[in-house]
Amino acid sequence: MRTSSRSESENNAYGRLTSIDLTLWEFYNHFDSVVGCQNFAQRKNDHDSRYTIPDFHTELQIEKEASELYTRSIFFDVQTEIYASVISCMSVSVSDVDSGKKYVIQDTGEDEQISRRHRIVKGKPLYDVFYDVSSF
Repeated sequence: MRTSSRSESENNAYGRLTSIDLTLWEFYNHFDSVVGCQNFAQRKNDHDSRYTIPDFHTELQIEKEASELYTRSIFFDVQTEIYASVISCMSVSVSDVDSGKKYVIQDTGEDEQISRRHRIVKGKPLYDVFYDVSSF
């Protein structure tokens, strides 16, 4: 979460539970409960990211590595992109170039609902980046 988003979120949480009519003691109790709830949520998210294994949609190694690399919420976004690459992409050609292999990928349009939601990165849908080339 970006710093400005985090600050806005915290300000919103504090604003909902405080008012100008509170005594110092009431303000302290409200503030303490908000901080406690936020700390609990953060510890739970950290625990889930570090010590639990999410359900995988494919058998691809890149999906397993992504689950170890990213936080859980980011992983779910990446997992959607990886799964979409399996459904919506096909290899058109593979050729040898100086620095390695060049893969030409085409969107098959099989699942339009998934295809429309993909973000564009450098002019390409993000799921093209996650296309599985291990079968070549």
